[in-house]
Amino acid sequence: MKNVKYLFGLLFTVAILTAAAAAQSAPSLHDVHPDDQFVSDLDGFEMGLPDDLVKQENLNNGRSYSWDFNEGLISVIVRTFPDGSTIKSEADIGAFLKGYKGALIRDAGVKFISETPAHLGDYSGASYLVTVDGNKTQLVVLAWNKFNIVLRGVSNSKIEGSDQLVFNALKTFELQHSAAK
Repeated sequence: MKNVKYLFGLLFTVAILTAAAAAQSAPSLHDVHPDDQFVSDLDGFEMGLPDDLVKQENLNNGRSYSWDFNEGLISVIVRTFPDGSTIKSEADIGAFLKGYKGALIRDAGVKFISETPAHLGDYSGASYLVTVDGNKTQLVVLAWNKFNIVLRGVSNSKIEGSDQLVFNALKTFELQHSAAK
């Protein structure tokens, strides 16, 4: 039993040290070069972030792209609506955003700060500024036709000024054409 406790303690210590080392070795947004450009031909967008740092994940109804930096996490999620519904009018967008915001503010770790309209190509939506477990976060939620796009920037509250670096990185998102494929 003593050996099990020792091994558990050793594994726990190694896990903590590994996580700490990984956090310290994450790249910095300060090191992103102006020529860095990730392009998703599959989902029709580009972003001013390094293509060699992106983590891509297939979802049931779309894809997720994320970049992890010392200053925070940046992600793009492109999905179709799982129920097959489509957004064809401002009223549809309003109903979609009402549901999204309602779910957002019901989350126990989220504190709502502000909401502003957002538009990109054919897509309309909203930009939400919130804190999530103390980390300032910007969510840009866009929808049109059968697609919705969520841009998310979560700053690291332990690094001063990280919110501006993360939010500026989100601003580099551009559609390659007016609608996703």
